[in-house]
Amino acid sequence: VQGQWLAYLLLERGVVCQVAVHDWNILKLTPPLTIQSAQIQHLLDQIEQVFARYDSLYSLVRDAVRQTLRKKSEKLREMY
Repeated sequence: VQGQWLAYLLLERGVVCQVAVHDWNILKLTPPLTIQSAQIQHLLDQIEQVFARYDSLYSLVRDAVRQTLRKKSEKLREMY
């Protein structure tokens, strides 16, 4: 769950990554073959900001649950 939530937050910041199939706590990054140092710095800055936001597992899980519940309630409202 942690890896999926972090991947989601990074995607919101423009960083595309995947959770490793064998271990959901590992994020896979696949940069283009031609990448500039400014792009690498942007990637590292975004990762640092996301990790700084979650200094504990509790806060990460709390936000993931809140977001999931929010999305589910929006879908239910659309249905009825």
